[in-house]
Amino acid sequence: MILVDRELERREADGKPIRVAMVGAGFMGRAIALQIETATPGMKLVAIANRTLERAHEAYALAGIETPVEAGTDDELAKALRAGSPAVTSDPLLVADAEGIEVPEAALALIARAAEGSMRDAQSAFDQVIAFAGNTIGVDDVDAMCAELAARGVTLLNGPMDRPWGIRTASFRDPAGHIWEIAR
Repeated sequence: MILVDRELERREADGKPIRVAMVGAGFMGRAIALQIETATPGMKLVAIANRTLERAHEAYALAGIETPVEAGTDDELAKALRAGSPAVTSDPLLVADAEGIEVPEAALALIARAAEGSMRDAQSAFDQVIAFAGNTIGVDDVDAMCAELAARGVTLLNGPMDRPWGIRTASFRDPAGHIWEIAR
């Protein structure tokens, strides 16, 4: 069992899961929704934004949730989130601004640069962030985390190492076969 699993189990037991909102309900978005809702204790998919509400509903349905609330305004989304009801919206900015949902500043900067003012391009960039950045865990000290992993019997696939783009990383495979990167 890896450190992330223990923290997620603790959050599940405490009734305080990580609240995840997602932009994009294409093939990868549907797979992520299914993973979060059926196989990741300690996480809860609270909202999906997608250009078409039908696709957002489909993503929830595949994960076993048949009746998400449709939210077209900040107030409607906030009401659904307070009630613990999953929500769908066609406006990605609603989920980015929603209380209790954190959007990393670096992700927003990437999306803004890639979008060049276009909402459609922003949604595409948001989809890419979700699809390609999902297995990186940010830590303050990569070397200390590697030592902790080694103490728990985890074999690193690489690192720790300094990357040319200015971050320090290492990676490992979890018991389910997923490859994770830790980075600072």
